[in-house]
Amino acid sequence: MNNLDELEQQVINDRKNLSTKQQLMINEYVETNSVNAIVAWAMWFFLGQFGGHRFLFKKNKAILMLVLELIGIITTIIVIGFFILTAIVIWWIIDAFSIPTWIKERRLEATVKAISAVTGKSTKEFNQNEGSSSNEADKNKEDQPAQDSQPEKKQSEFESIDDTDGDFTDFSKPKE
Repeated sequence: MNNLDELEQQVINDRKNLSTKQQLMINEYVETNSVNAIVAWAMWFFLGQFGGHRFLFKKNKAILMLVLELIGIITTIIVIGFFILTAIVIWWIIDAFSIPTWIKERRLEATVKAISAVTGKSTKEFNQNEGSSSNEADKNKEDQPAQDSQPEKKQSEFESIDDTDGDFTDFSKPKE
């Protein structure tokens, strides 16, 4: 759990350094590439006995839960199946308490992937470069003499860089 909290803090810090457009792109990526909570709970409720929710989250022992459920159903004739089915029900209830953590974990993983896709860097590189680049930029400005060349054309925040249809789905690195 501690690892998940550290990752969450790292993601929050990374998102502070991004533009509004980049954050919108990340939000869209996370919404389309993470597990929906309603779907997760529906899978747990309707197919949880067979490990459906574990397959959704790609968790270990999903197949074990499915096989044990099938063995339990088959062996109910000789009474031992009732004990197996009872164990599966207990496991199913315990998993209900794990689902919120699994959802959070998947959303954070999707956010980290989106940040690295938008910035072209991993989150660790992004944090290191953000801290050092502002200092280096200030040093470079001091070292260079002031030039009165024509001003650079600034691109508006909402103007598309590489995105042709305006839906913020192009995660290529912005042109500098």
